[in-house]
Amino acid sequence: MLFAKQMFLHVSVYGCGVINRRGSGVTKVRQEGGIRGTMEKTKALAEAQGKIRYTLMNDMMFHMVMSKSKKALTGLVCALKGLQPSEVRSVKLLNPVDYNEVLGKHIVLDVRVEMNNREVLDIEIQVGKKDEWINRSMLYLCRTFDNLGASENYKKIKPATHVGIVDFDLFPEQPEFYARYLMMNVKNHNVYTPNFMLNVLSLRHIDKATEEDHKSQLVYWAKMFRAKTWEDLKLLAGQSGVFEEVYSKMAKVNADARQHYLMEAHEKYLHDLAGAQVGLKESRRELRKAKREIKEYKQEIEEHKQELEANKQELEASKKEIEANKQELEANKQELEANKQELEASKLEIEELRRQLSALQGA
Repeated sequence: MLFAKQMFLHVSVYGCGVINRRGSGVTKVRQEGGIRGTMEKTKALAEAQGKIRYTLMNDMMFHMVMSKSKKALTGLVCALKGLQPSEVRSVKLLNPVDYNEVLGKHIVLDVRVEMNNREVLDIEIQVGKKDEWINRSMLYLCRTFDNLGASENYKKIKPATHVGIVDFDLFPEQPEFYARYLMMNVKNHNVYTPNFMLNVLSLRHIDKATEEDHKSQLVYWAKMFRAKTWEDLKLLAGQSGVFEEVYSKMAKVNADARQHYLMEAHEKYLHDLAGAQVGLKESRRELRKAKREIKEYKQEIEEHKQELEANKQELEASKKEIEANKQELEANKQELEANKQELEASKLEIEELRRQLSALQGA
């Protein structure tokens, strides 16, 4: 027990080691994972090959790379905004994430960055098409634009741009590589403000990139996002130091067991969440179907009720008609009886007249 109390854990930039302290002497007993771990990661960078487990299209990988490398973040911002690196004096990530905290939680791992302390960009990765994407992107843009502090003058609102990096056709009838949208007058196309912009980078339409997209290296970025193998990524990494930086960060994250676990857990959560959402969507569909059927049944019951009421009214009218017919029949009977009596009286009167006539004739 005494020996155990005298042991303590030593952590350094080289890794983890165990130090045995006895009295005033300090003796190194064991150092594990230090330089060897660093060398293994460097080796992993050089030997990475085959399919990339977590590409840049993975939202957590994207956020990790951009949060770990200001060089990569600056390069992406320059490409998206069509700027030279010298024009970007500063970039600040506004939504750093503790990745340990995202496990089991629904969180959008977009990259929100402030450029030159005067403009805000919100960059989001979206692989699968979502029916509500347009409304969602507009909402995110509005949230990004809502950057005014309490009691601040409206002049201090920073221009906002939301960039959706998507791997689906937003408008299939009008395919475009990099689309930029602004609020403008529908008659004369006069721009209302350049400070409220929504951009969409479609990774499926690199073939439609313009000369400007090539010059800004946006095409290379799109290929980086789409790269599925380490071999493809290495070829792209050789284009510039920025892409080499991205490659390096991706390789390190993929080789890091802890980071790998976090992404795998996050991916599983998103998969389970997607499954739950599909189940929820199906249950809602079934619920809507059931409600429609209930509504139809209610309408049918109401129709039957109305038909029954009409039948009742018809029956009541028939009863009244029968009663009237009975009364008429009774009246006819009474009239017939009166006629019979009158006829009988007439017969008697005729018989009397006949006798009187016979008597007169005999006299």
